Amino acid sequence: MAVTIASLLADFSPKSGGEALGIGLLRAARAAPEPMPEPVQLVVDRQAELLKAVEAKARAEEREGARLALEEAVAAERARYEQEMQAERAAWIDQQALQITTQLLEGLGRIEAFLSERVASILRPFVSDAMRQKTLEELEETLATILSGGEAKLLKITGPEDLLLSMKDRMGSHGDAIEFSPGEHVEVSVVARDTTLRTQFDAWSSRLKQALEG
Repeated sequence: MAVTIASLLADFSPKSGGEALGIGLLRAARAAPEPMPEPVQLVVDRQAELLKAVEAKARAEEREGARLALEEAVAAERARYEQEMQAERAAWIDQQALQITTQLLEGLGRIEAFLSERVASILRPFVSDAMRQKTLEELEETLATILSGGEAKLLKITGPEDLLLSMKDRMGSHGDAIEFSPGEHVEVSVVARDTTLRTQFDAWSSRLKQALEG
């Protein structure tokens, strides 16, 4: 069988009913689905949401900062107010304690002086100067015992505790004759019983009687 040269050559002619190779590949590439672009409005909405979130966070941080600053300012003002009140109360306590104790000490001194003068005037016609002086000294000792609270409390003072402490320091030895009782209101009252005072003066009058009879 004779073989022709033409039969040995490759057949590059398009196949029947087919398409060229390049055109087919191109069409296949075009036929592949392409991703849809994201709508412009959706992108804008997301940006707006992010912006709102950032603004909301910033406002929340500002509110928190303002709240903390307000709390600090209120605390500082409260501390300053309390310090001022403490200073004012300390000044009031000092003033009241000085005023009350001065009045009490002056009153006790007047009582002692008045009794001594009265007794001296009564005894003057009956006893010598030496006896009168001795009697007055014994009377002063008796009064000192009463006014110092040696036997029983003479006065009772009711008031705030810090005021009482300040008064007690100022009263000195006379503070032993006073009963200090904490309370809301300041009040001074006599608590010594007549029997207590009578016992003290009876002892003194007995010595005076013996001296007069002797």
